[in-house]
Amino acid sequence: MELLPDEELERLAAERGPDSHEAQTLAELRQQRAQDKQVFAFRLGKFLLVGPVPTPEEETAFLLANEVAKKLRKWLTPCPSAVPCWPCSRVPEYLPSGSASR
Repeated sequence: MELLPDEELERLAAERGPDSHEAQTLAELRQQRAQDKQVFAFRLGKFLLVGPVPTPEEETAFLLANEVAKKLRKWLTPCPSAVPCWPCSRVPEYLPSGSASR
């Protein structure tokens, strides 16, 4: 989990446009700061978060949740193989029609 400097977030928002996730994160950051909240932007893998500096316990929880999200994303990605491989053979929609294994 890394602190994303305001300047970097502004640059990314300008590059990727007003509808980008970065622009939405920047808007949320500014909105919360307008309410005198001490918040910052953080990058966690593919995610952008806005909030106060996390405690060590919260940071650990975020890192673990990110690892679970990566595993789920990989597990739920459709199998490109013609023959289902391990997680595919455990997910019903990837099983061949009439297959009894689960």
